[in-house]
Amino acid sequence: MALLGRWLCATLTSTAGWTRNHLSMELGKLEKELRPSSQQLQDAQQMLQKLKAVCRKLGGDLYCYGSSSNGTFMQGSDVDLSWICDERQAEVSRQPEKEKIVHFKALKLLREHVERVKMIGVKKVWVQKARVPVLKFFGDNDDVLCDVSVNNTEGISNSILVRKFCGTEPALAPVLRLLKHWARCRELGDRAKGGFSTYTLVLMTVHVLQEGETDLTRQKVQKLSEESRFVESVEASSIWHKEADNFSEQRITETLRRFFDFYSQPAFSTGGVVRVAPAQHTQEAHESTPSLQVICPLTEIDVQRSQTHEWHRMFQEMERGAKLFRGHEEQVVPLLFQSSQLQGLSKSEETPGTARSRARSRDLSLSRQATTTGLAEDPPPETPQSQLENSEIDEAPHLLRRNLDLLSPIQEKKVGERITLALSRAMNKISCTRCLRVSVADCDRDKVIKEAIFGAYLSSDGTMVDVESWYREVQNEKLPEKLGNTPRSGPSSRSASNIMLALLEDGNLPHRVEPCSGLDRPLSEYWINSSHNSYLQGNQLTSTSSANALAGLLRNGCRVVELDVYDGQKYGMQGPCVLHGGTATTAVSFQACLEAIRDAAFETSACPVIITLENYLSQEGQRQCANLLRDVLGHSLYVPPPQMLSWPSPGELLNRFLLRDKSWQPEDASPKSNASSNASWRAARVPELHRLISIGNVKFRSFKDCQIWQGCTSSSFSETKLSQLIAKSGLKAMRRYTAVHLARIYPAGYRVDSSNYDPQDAWDAGCQMVALNGQKSIFFHPHAAWLNAGKFRGNGGCGFVQKPLHLLSDDPPKPKRLLITVLGGDGWEAFRDFDLLGPPDSYVCVEIAGASSDRRLEKTSVYTARVKTGPKAQPVWKQCFEFAITDMALAVVMLVAWDQDVDFDDLLGQYAFPLAELKPGWRRVPLLSSSGEIQEGNPALICRFELQ
Repeated sequence: MALLGRWLCATLTSTAGWTRNHLSMELGKLEKELRPSSQQLQDAQQMLQKLKAVCRKLGGDLYCYGSSSNGTFMQGSDVDLSWICDERQAEVSRQPEKEKIVHFKALKLLREHVERVKMIGVKKVWVQKARVPVLKFFGDNDDVLCDVSVNNTEGISNSILVRKFCGTEPALAPVLRLLKHWARCRELGDRAKGGFSTYTLVLMTVHVLQEGETDLTRQKVQKLSEESRFVESVEASSIWHKEADNFSEQRITETLRRFFDFYSQPAFSTGGVVRVAPAQHTQEAHESTPSLQVICPLTEIDVQRSQTHEWHRMFQEMERGAKLFRGHEEQVVPLLFQSSQLQGLSKSEETPGTARSRARSRDLSLSRQATTTGLAEDPPPETPQSQLENSEIDEAPHLLRRNLDLLSPIQEKKVGERITLALSRAMNKISCTRCLRVSVADCDRDKVIKEAIFGAYLSSDGTMVDVESWYREVQNEKLPEKLGNTPRSGPSSRSASNIMLALLEDGNLPHRVEPCSGLDRPLSEYWINSSHNSYLQGNQLTSTSSANALAGLLRNGCRVVELDVYDGQKYGMQGPCVLHGGTATTAVSFQACLEAIRDAAFETSACPVIITLENYLSQEGQRQCANLLRDVLGHSLYVPPPQMLSWPSPGELLNRFLLRDKSWQPEDASPKSNASSNASWRAARVPELHRLISIGNVKFRSFKDCQIWQGCTSSSFSETKLSQLIAKSGLKAMRRYTAVHLARIYPAGYRVDSSNYDPQDAWDAGCQMVALNGQKSIFFHPHAAWLNAGKFRGNGGCGFVQKPLHLLSDDPPKPKRLLITVLGGDGWEAFRDFDLLGPPDSYVCVEIAGASSDRRLEKTSVYTARVKTGPKAQPVWKQCFEFAITDMALAVVMLVAWDQDVDFDDLLGQYAFPLAELKPGWRRVPLLSSSGEIQEGNPALICRFELQ
């Protein structure tokens, strides 16, 4: 029996070893089949050379990035290129606020020149106007051969880094090909659709390798990252053609096994952080979220940005892969790379794209394991409805833009019944789900507009208006004097056309525009337009510090600017300097910042400017800072009396500067010390600087401790700290605090991309200085900045808006009912070249911001025009929305116009204003750009506002 046991043990061991070796052989064979063919590499290199010649002729050069450059190139992969262009020679001027449009025009120029060059295998070339515009090259089978973007230096740097990874760890590139193939088969290969990007898979794999033995240690990765910044070199512009074979197939199998085992751990079920290099900055920039964060070692930014539901699906696939490796090694290849989409389609119902996917998967995996395919049962046939829901609509996304007559040419050319069926289902799906209500530009727009605006006040022939009654009863205002001399046919009749011209004038805004007033209350009773890290021009980690950024904010109405001040000798400068400490931002002279503040502060508003300091100066540096403040700002610098027990009013401080800095601190200033009433306090700054501080900043510990504070004090709270305080102590406690003291709220540390938090809760709590990043985030529209601009359009745009009485006492506000009618648009010729295939598909979002019970968003239908200019190009919606308003003083009305696209909707324009200053009636709402500037052509919305 003992002999039999040893024989069975040896047999099982040898069988397991044979299974593992067989799996390694199968994975190795699959990986080699995934490699690009020599013909594919040759074609890619020829295309690169031809396009490079065109780009050099226009100005600039062409560089390769992505899988074709970093070592993970596969069969069927397209070539990613970036045109680092000399825009002066390309006749394209850089305008940061219109970067997307600039890049789109540059690619159109490149397409015009490329079409003159004969390129074998290229069927068509067109520019896709997505979130990042790209020039796409399509082959004979409508496969994407090449993508060209503009000035994507970040992608090039990432590719150089991955190339160095693959050179250091030979098994990395084969493993990545298999993971990319797995992600494609399981519908996780498109980041735009909630999957993995190649760069994410690279960093995740390196992170797994670092858990074992590898040359890619965290210190090594940090060193390679420092060497991978984009430089104009041959390395950054060539196609990868070297395939290393100095690795074992067992190494590939073991790495894949570890990959799925590692990310299927229960600890990752609610997300986690993947970091392959030591943090470059001392501050913590990322907070835990119920998703996966993959931190780029070059930028310290999360490159995955998964939503919670997206990561849940990814985690389920990780668990599936881990189970296959643990218990079904003989089925790993056929089942791990099985297409999830094919599980729900019968062969007779496949689209051509699905059939190609099936053939590709079968050729690369299933054909080598034909004996095991019977282990996976085929699902039952789908119902017609489920087939409609699962039909692919990505075969020709550039065609499915409108419900036009697109099927007839396909049927005439007899391309095939299956393609026609797929297009028909895709159009039905778009028509039935995304565009529920589509306006058609076949109506008499002028007639519809006049009847909607004037109604019963319009004459029977539609030419005259009872203007005095209309202005009195609809507009709630007197007849303008300039209309008194216009031709009339009766005592109070005027031409409808003349009234329409007056209605569409720029001055017919939906809110009052009057000089600022009511500046006689203490500072604590105002909301003040505030900014965070005001000296930065971009992100919070690597951007440039500039005095021009301060001047721009002040000219736009900002009244509170922030300066982080350090000793200049640490950064090679004389005197104090300003920068974001612990980051790679550049430094700027403190004196230059003060001069910019002095020159720009009162160009648009005479209200006081508060300079808040994050002071990291030595005692000598503080003395230099005090001298600079006195020398540069002079008599405009407000020096408070020795005992300032109450806040002055803004009216008393016109054209003055106030300094906000840390003023007092307990003798025992340790974090654990308790600032009780018996504690002794001392000045936090040297006497020369201390006497200049008019707004003393004191660390907030509790609402009880702040009751012992004497004089005028303020505290700073992060957005997360404020949320915790409100959740713990309630909104009323915070309102009682801000009725006496000043509170400054600033963005959380993880907002390194200069995005912003929602300021509504802070305003609702009575916080005076709700500081927002004035820089533009590259990832998000500045929704919070739009709200902030709308709120401070009140009180003449002076930057100070008085808080309502119920925030200072317990008197409840009176509720109101608001009706907003979105009638149509004007000046839509401004968007005639906005969309690739025609005029935009326009819709409007109407949002009420303010008290939590009032916040609501409504959308109009989508208007599709058939011409780019003229009356029929102007959208008509004629839709009314009703809102219940509980707090008029807090409410902000925001209207945003969008162009509906198949991928990301594009902004047409936005405008916001405080509801407390509403002018009822028919108004012209201008559509500003994302950065708040008037757009070329001055487009606008025609809306009616009624307050009951």
